Amino acid sequence: MIGTVTGYLVKTLKENKSVKDFFNDFTAGTVKWIRPLFLRDENQYEKIIEDLIKNPNSPIKQQQVETAIASHLEDNPADEQQLQEMYEKIKSKGSKLTVKNLAGKKGVEVKAKMKDSKGTIEDVKSDEGNVNVDLDLS
Repeated sequence: MIGTVTGYLVKTLKENKSVKDFFNDFTAGTVKWIRPLFLRDENQYEKIIEDLIKNPNSPIKQQQVETAIASHLEDNPADEQQLQEMYEKIKSKGSKLTVKNLAGKKGVEVKAKMKDSKGTIEDVKSDEGNVNVDLDLS
């Protein structure tokens, strides 16, 4: 669950959104426990979040956030319910894959595996050869 929440934060930052945008995806009660881990005050980030904003692709920076959350939960096990709510909200959003207007001269192959996702494929064609689609959304 911690990895999913951290991954969603990373995704939000990579989309050039802020930590506040991340919080806005959840109820105020759900994120009340996690805000102090991310923010010193309303306008100043904790160092682990500043580092993650600078380099959201860094596995080490992501691990620092995960460790901070895990440490907090170890000391405050009752907050795990709010983490569960965040996790369920993220999972309910799922992912979406759209393949549209894809053409190839010597065959086209589309493979995707995205758990709990939605997918659409439109206008995939090949001048010569087969069109192979393997889309696993389970």
